[in-house]
Amino acid sequence: MNLVKIIFCLLVYQSGFAQNSIHISGYVRDAESGEPLIGANLWLLQQARGTASNTDGYFTLTTYKGSIDTLVISYIGYQTKAIRCSNQKDTFAVFFLTEALTLDEVTIYGENTQKAQEQFGITTLSAKQIKQIPALLGETDVMRALQLTPGVQGGAEGTAGLFVRGGSPGQNLVLLDGTTVYNTAHLFGFLSVFNPDAVKSVSLIRDGFPARYGGRLSSVVDVTMKDGNREKHRRELSIGLISSRYLAEGPLKNKKTSYMVAARTSYLSLILLPLYIRYKNRQLDELISYWMYDINVKITHEINEREKLSFSFFNGYDTWSINTRISEDQSTTRLNWGNSTAALRYTNAIGSKAFLQSVFNYNQYRYNFIARIKDARSEARFLNSSKVRDWAWRTDLSWKLSDFLSLQAGVDLANQRLRPNFNKFNGPFEELGLIDSTDIPNTFLNNAGVYISQQFSPLSGLIFETGVRMSNYFVLGDQHYSYFEPRLKLSFNWLNNERSIQASWSRMSQPLHLLSTNGAGLPNDIWTPPAHGFVPELSQQYGLGYQWKSWNAHWEGGIEAYYKTMDNLVDYQRGLDYYEVSGRPWQTLVVGEGKGIAYGVELSIRKNTGRLNGWFSYTWSKSERQTPGVNNGNWYPFRYDRRHDLAIVTNYQLNAHWKCSATFEYQSGFAITMPVGIQQTLQVDQTFYPSFIFAGRNNARMPDYHRLDLGFSHTETTTKGRESTISLGVYNAYGQQNPFYIDYAIKNASLSRDQTGGYFFQRTLFRFVPYLTWAIKY
Repeated sequence: MNLVKIIFCLLVYQSGFAQNSIHISGYVRDAESGEPLIGANLWLLQQARGTASNTDGYFTLTTYKGSIDTLVISYIGYQTKAIRCSNQKDTFAVFFLTEALTLDEVTIYGENTQKAQEQFGITTLSAKQIKQIPALLGETDVMRALQLTPGVQGGAEGTAGLFVRGGSPGQNLVLLDGTTVYNTAHLFGFLSVFNPDAVKSVSLIRDGFPARYGGRLSSVVDVTMKDGNREKHRRELSIGLISSRYLAEGPLKNKKTSYMVAARTSYLSLILLPLYIRYKNRQLDELISYWMYDINVKITHEINEREKLSFSFFNGYDTWSINTRISEDQSTTRLNWGNSTAALRYTNAIGSKAFLQSVFNYNQYRYNFIARIKDARSEARFLNSSKVRDWAWRTDLSWKLSDFLSLQAGVDLANQRLRPNFNKFNGPFEELGLIDSTDIPNTFLNNAGVYISQQFSPLSGLIFETGVRMSNYFVLGDQHYSYFEPRLKLSFNWLNNERSIQASWSRMSQPLHLLSTNGAGLPNDIWTPPAHGFVPELSQQYGLGYQWKSWNAHWEGGIEAYYKTMDNLVDYQRGLDYYEVSGRPWQTLVVGEGKGIAYGVELSIRKNTGRLNGWFSYTWSKSERQTPGVNNGNWYPFRYDRRHDLAIVTNYQLNAHWKCSATFEYQSGFAITMPVGIQQTLQVDQTFYPSFIFAGRNNARMPDYHRLDLGFSHTETTTKGRESTISLGVYNAYGQQNPFYIDYAIKNASLSRDQTGGYFFQRTLFRFVPYLTWAIKY
């Protein structure tokens, strides 16, 4: 009865407040380019309440009718704006912030104007922050920047894969302007497909998942492309050691429409051109070639101050080949892969309380492996390919009923066509026992999801966020799966939002399984449907955290703990070579009903302002798997189970022209499977070759990994008013011999069985790699 009385009193209070309240809504944008500012803080000083702008720069605030207050708008790296408000009626406005020349120029009003509640388990990086981080060969990269944040680990050295809280890369929902990207790798994983010139910001959600997201277990990586400069035409050219980038953006008509075009290509094939000429002239017997490109296009039209329509497009492609000649015999091996995405997006700020967004999108991922052997009498070919194609639509509606209660609801539909493993071959390849899958039909999967969530604050500082998602997966001609996915977050803030604690619980499902034969980002990954007895993957995650901020918002930090379980995991059987994986139906190669468990603690400290800024992150974690028929059914460490992961990122502005940055990483060695014995086998040529004896999976550890990267940049304005920047630095500054993989060397195979021996040793890929890039803006 007491609970009923309390709820009744709260509803009466809400009703009274609603009758005497008004709303301030609108957008926050960059004054120079007109680009929306994501996550800008808006704070009413006298009433001590605030909010943050969404991915479109939109915000809405509720205040008392007739009150007089100061609205403070702040964004890291921009000059803070304070506006005196006489709140008489609902107001819609567009606010423009000017970028600070240095971070010291940021003005702090009152106690702490950046008090909008920050979400636990969410990391957001701007393009500017990403470009400041020293990079391998000078190629700044979105995914490798995220590897430096809490709870996120990388794979093999230099690669851009993400392993989030014990999950695998296939358990990350990667979005580009709301469209799924299935493969994020360029250059075999050493680059990601996201051109930093085209990116406005990237957010990674690893805990407290909003109900609008579904279909993956571990994280959401939401990459937002630039809309394009609405004020003036702008060009940028960047030349590096292995690739070059070009950006063009500007207004089209009455500054209501803007465009953005960003392109990137490598020129390794050009560098290898002398070798190509020698190969054609029969002066070489082997030739290796590689080329990649990607292009981003976005057109944004402002229908009016409340409505916006945008179209974005992305296409990326890689091709690698090796040609070998022995006398008159020739062989060619070629691997190519790529992604294509397109999205049409409509947004509408409805009245002063609601915001609508609707997206219709298309994406496709494909890879092809081609082998050809040709001699004077015959020619043999082998083709293995995989493909995923999606058509999808989603609509979301956010509605702020009052300052204490807001609702969000939406629906998403998708039609997916999968061709997991397509094979076609002739000649000697037929002797390998491969299966021709020319007549095997594609698999179609329909997804339907609906969700509703609410944020309720009955008392000052206390926030309840609850939501539920219903996910339905229809495998055409096979089966239907339906999952109820509740989401819950509870947070309490005190000391003017400078201190906060939060607890969360999420249940997730994932219909697609990613089968991967490697950890280095190679594209021979196969996306498979929930069919042939393999059901969708499931997970539950619990989180608890504490967060703090300094009174002037210069410093912030937090500590988070998590516990996650995973079910219905799928993995390859042990001991398969590439042709077995490529040439047989995928369902005959894998084992299912796997389980996973992951838990850990994450610590982060960040300095946002000043000439010296950056962050520190440390993660202690453990991740294990259990798969029927593997390791005798016992639990074993996950491949990228690392106990300790530490990263330090610092940036320092020496003066108006020079900037320097440094990054240090330390990671415990990841798990590997090592033999427990070696048996010498006599070959046909009377030499002995070792046969390894294995007893368990991931029974050993790689050596620990640590590395220091340094970077410097110098910016000058030319006589024609163009901004020229030279960046130089070094990857692995002290030349640490970090392990890439473990190899085995035979001492002398021609000796007797007792005398033949060998040893294991580590292979190192990158030691002291300098870089130099030049960029010009005009």
